[in-house]
Amino acid sequence: MSRLALTLAAFLLTIQPLAAAEFFVAPEGSDANPGTQAEPFATLERARDALRAMRQAEGLPASGATVWIRGGTYPRKQTFELAEQDSGTEQGPVVYRAFGDEQPRLVGGRVLAPADFRPVTDPAVLDRLQPEARQHVVEVDLAALGVDMPDEWPDRSRGIPGPELFFDGRPMQIARWPNEGWVTIAEVIDRGVSPLDPSQNERELGVRGGTFVYKEDRPAGWRVEHGVWLLGFWCHDWASECLRVESIDSQQRRITLAAPHTYGIGPSSKWNTYPRRYYALNLLDELDIPGEWHLDRKAGRLTFWPPAPLEGKRVVLSLLTKPLVSLDNASHVVLRGLTLEASGGGGVRISRGTGSLVAGCKLTNLADTAVSISGGTGHGVVSCDLWSLGRGGISMSGGDRKTLTPGEHYAVNNHIHHFARLQRTYAGGIHLSGVGNRAAHNRIHDTPHSALFYGGNEHLIELNEVHDVALETSDVGALYTGRDWTSRGNVVRHNLIRDLGAMGSAGTMGVYLDDCDSGDQVIGNVFYRVQRAAFIGGGRDNLVANNIFVECRHAVHIDARGLRRAKPGSGVCDGWDLLAKAEALNYREPPWSTRYPELARVMEEEPLLPLGNVIERNLAVDCEKWLNAGGDVRDHLDRVTFRDNLILEGEDPGFVDRAAKNFQLKDDSVVYQKIPGFERIPVERIGLFTDEYRPRLPD
Repeated sequence: MSRLALTLAAFLLTIQPLAAAEFFVAPEGSDANPGTQAEPFATLERARDALRAMRQAEGLPASGATVWIRGGTYPRKQTFELAEQDSGTEQGPVVYRAFGDEQPRLVGGRVLAPADFRPVTDPAVLDRLQPEARQHVVEVDLAALGVDMPDEWPDRSRGIPGPELFFDGRPMQIARWPNEGWVTIAEVIDRGVSPLDPSQNERELGVRGGTFVYKEDRPAGWRVEHGVWLLGFWCHDWASECLRVESIDSQQRRITLAAPHTYGIGPSSKWNTYPRRYYALNLLDELDIPGEWHLDRKAGRLTFWPPAPLEGKRVVLSLLTKPLVSLDNASHVVLRGLTLEASGGGGVRISRGTGSLVAGCKLTNLADTAVSISGGTGHGVVSCDLWSLGRGGISMSGGDRKTLTPGEHYAVNNHIHHFARLQRTYAGGIHLSGVGNRAAHNRIHDTPHSALFYGGNEHLIELNEVHDVALETSDVGALYTGRDWTSRGNVVRHNLIRDLGAMGSAGTMGVYLDDCDSGDQVIGNVFYRVQRAAFIGGGRDNLVANNIFVECRHAVHIDARGLRRAKPGSGVCDGWDLLAKAEALNYREPPWSTRYPELARVMEEEPLLPLGNVIERNLAVDCEKWLNAGGDVRDHLDRVTFRDNLILEGEDPGFVDRAAKNFQLKDDSVVYQKIPGFERIPVERIGLFTDEYRPRLPD
């Protein structure tokens, strides 16, 4: 042990009541203090190091340890890191928690005071501003404040890069045009070289951006040399990207991009009928409404039109590009009642270890995933509020797919909303991968794309409420999985999926088993006002049972897309690597062959047909279509099992309160007589609940 550690340990042993392993941290504290309630530390690192010294001296008490964090702001220039040596035990966890009802805020950015702002006087800047903005816009000399400038945006990215500016807890809009909505491409001149197009010369891949004709006059005035980026849905309605403009030809009204979109510019199939759309970003010339801002990295200048007077408001520029808190192989650590905000990185990253918990926390205004769990076992996120997120909410990956050993991670009772602000697609409220993880009792809403993505085996997705998602995308699922025969054993049950967006011809699905996904169970869910509720996209061995469909366009969809899309050339199912994925997991050998015998026989049973699907004991009420069968499956419907389904039109099946969206069936409902074995759906248990971490439900 070092001399410093020995000295600190000896000092700790003289302190009472520190034998109970309690320390306090406060914004006005000092790391030279003993860490008591009266004389708290100033930083989390000092409290962590004090616990390390105590552990080395005599060990922590069997009941664990608590670091009480007083209310206030804790600016973070680096990640707060916890490692294996900072672990607790199952009976004695190490807890970092808010003191009482106080609100400690870990902030990953620079707080800008009103005095840091000044009027704009530079004629070159004023000349670029719109006349209506000049008297309202102010600026900050970040270089004079010692703020290191972030890197320039890349030529291509899936989302809008950082940093971000926050005013009074709300993200401000980097100067854009148009101020709302999108504009559409008039004509595609050159789709560009798509990295996914095998017909292109390999030497050109990723080299040539596309060219298109614009409709409006505004782009002619943009100064490309200052940097202009376009965020758009360039090809598919589920694939947005942010691309830099290489040049603008105002005579021919053409924009050429500096990098290719992944799928090229312009519709690629009959399903992509919605106009290709985009908006422009990072334009000082377009800073023309309150709440817009611009960052000039070369000059070190931030320009801003405040939406309200600066006095008394919190203005924060996010600068940290890593998670606010990291647990690497740390076990039985609890983060409770904290607010993590205003970071260009994520909130909490947990890797390896076991049994750690994020509980009752608020995670907001983060550019990256709020809570990320990878590896380890039994980590959880419980009763947290996650909103205004640049990307996703909670990502959980755990378990061993080769041995089918579960990870047992869980996300329970979380309110996740208004996310995917920067990365508009594939940034879900929850992501599940691996084996044996659970998402339950979450409420997920208000996002442009999907609420929940999953892949792997034996995940449990239950009792969640999902609504108002897929608000600006098409060919999208509220719950989505796909392109994998081996992603089996997942159960989607007792969820309420309602009031989804419905854009484009491909539409929105409730539970989307895409591109030959197989072996999943969709049981006892309620679908209300969903375009295509339960969607089987060519997969096998799926069960759709005991669900209630109300006012859906299509209650159940099934097709045989594998016949036309999964075998482009050299071998069966090599188009989506379906067989290769199965062979990588030794699917013909235990435990796979015993756990999933249907998969073990797949190559013997016309593998591209959607065999083994069962659709039974479902109730459809006032749906436009009970069954939508794709043309490629109609000759094979006799090989899909349909039984005991009830379709009603204009008839009340006995809902408790349909007008209030309470689709619980009364005890005397006709459904229990007409559908043998129909089981009661626990509608009253769906969604959020109160507990010690969430004493009140949100409005």
